[in-house]
Amino acid sequence: MRRIILLLTIVAFGIAATWRHGDAYILHSGKTDITMTSVSMSELPALRCRLGNASYLWVRLGTGEYLIRDESVLREAVELWAPIEAMKPEQEALSEEEERLDKRIDAIEDHKATAASGELEQLRARNEIVSRRQREIEEREQAMEKVVEAQLRQIIDQAIQSGRAKKLR
Repeated sequence: MRRIILLLTIVAFGIAATWRHGDAYILHSGKTDITMTSVSMSELPALRCRLGNASYLWVRLGTGEYLIRDESVLREAVELWAPIEAMKPEQEALSEEEERLDKRIDAIEDHKATAASGELEQLRARNEIVSRRQREIEEREQAMEKVVEAQLRQIIDQAIQSGRAKKLR
């Protein structure tokens, strides 16, 4: 565990040097669709339309824009995100459970539903457990994203150096 924390700390310090303010990327390949961008929300649809529906990794570094369609680079980028994507079903299930609990708690508190003896306390306790688990997953996801984005930047730099990234401007 200490080794993982040390690795995350080292990577976190390196990230500041790799991704600068204004840098952006969009990874669109298969079911993976990840965006880290400072592109305005109004510009994003036009950019996605311009890039098309085929798989790509679009990157803006400073004033330079690159497009990567190389299958091996895309596969490597998608593999980086796989552990984070694998967390989504649990996140969705927890969100759905929290919504159900909230509705039931609200209905009881607003006197729109009757509760069995002790039910409200049980619902609140379960809701606290679900909320705690959601926070844990979010924290783990954020730590993993920092590592993945640092590794992704290395992949992008290698693609640019090797000519597998097409310079758009």
